[in-house]
Amino acid sequence: MNNTKSRPLSGAVAHDEAAHPPSAALAAAEARHAREVDYTDRAGAEKLKARIEAYWRERGNEIQVTLIPAGFTAALRAARYDVRSELLNGLPRRDRKACLV
Repeated sequence: MNNTKSRPLSGAVAHDEAAHPPSAALAAAEARHAREVDYTDRAGAEKLKARIEAYWRERGNEIQVTLIPAGFTAALRAARYDVRSELLNGLPRRDRKACLV
């Protein structure tokens, strides 16, 4: 094997990056993916819980959001957490208005 011509490939694309630079759309997609948060793990679920509660608190509603450990799932190949709330059809219940005095 001639080690001077072989080099490890980065990513799934097997082409010479100097001759074929990635498209702007591919670069944008990779940048978005790098910023994405995994909302299925504990840390991500806690962030999502805080965002949901803050959203409704800013609108004068106090809601309850809980995290439920769902265990390992083969599809995700990891343990996951479910984020559950008392929202009804995506809206807070009318009897749970926060006092903003």
